[in-house]
Amino acid sequence: FESGTQRGERVRMEVEARMMQTRASGVVTTTKEGYLLKKSTNSYRANDWKRRYFRLDSAGNLTYQGSHKANGKPEEQTTVLLLLSTIKLG
Repeated sequence: FESGTQRGERVRMEVEARMMQTRASGVVTTTKEGYLLKKSTNSYRANDWKRRYFRLDSAGNLTYQGSHKANGKPEEQTTVLLLLSTIKLG
């Protein structure tokens, strides 16, 4: 059985290894992609979660596309550099 802390450490080490390979080769590839739930930061409701399509690349960038606005155009992409972020696992 793996605790949340152990799992977090294992995932961090895997991401760091991929990032080092990317720096050495200079080629950035998609590591994982799919839908996740993102908690809204500017909502007055406590449990407001939005479904977003995320892409994690081998350089440690997590990019997601916002929902479509009323005019039908998608919001800008947002990229988070995971090396500078704190990640909490369930």
